[in-house]
Amino acid sequence: MTEMVPIKYTKMTIPVYHYDTGIELWEGIDSCFRGQQLRGKVVCKFDATDLMTDYFTAETLKKYRPVILMIAKGQVTDPTQFSNVIKEFIQMDETFANKIRDIYAGCPEDCSFGVHLIRTLANFFTNVESNYRTFFRGRPEVVICMSDGYLYYSFNDDETGPLLPDKVDCEVLSYVKNWNGEFHYYS
Repeated sequence: MTEMVPIKYTKMTIPVYHYDTGIELWEGIDSCFRGQQLRGKVVCKFDATDLMTDYFTAETLKKYRPVILMIAKGQVTDPTQFSNVIKEFIQMDETFANKIRDIYAGCPEDCSFGVHLIRTLANFFTNVESNYRTFFRGRPEVVICMSDGYLYYSFNDDETGPLLPDKVDCEVLSYVKNWNGEFHYYS
């Protein structure tokens, strides 16, 4: 399903694609913010797959990010292809091989394991977005959206900078006037 959505802090509207698993793709959102001066706000993004270290090693996440997202979106629909991808992940990634046992153990009896695995990966991304929205509640930081595995958020362009719940590698997209470039992490 696709809908046109206005972009926070801008006068732009872009198409947003909704996958059946709950993951969204906000087409062209980077270009809406990149280098823009946004009413005293700074917009950043980070790759939420970097937080999946309970599921995969960092090397697997870096190398197979597109495949992991395709699975989470429900785009790998051929059962043989899906099975082969999962078997390869199990063989090459010890973290995934261990985690898949837990995922299997949590699979409801009325659900196929493949569907359960897809939902588990998709839920990871929706949970990251939800956790950040909860963490930012009552604070100047705001989650804009989760698009294709990247979380976009904003904060006030002042000296304090954002407070984030996780140590993540953030990319600054918008123009910065007052912020000193420091990220702070809750620990």
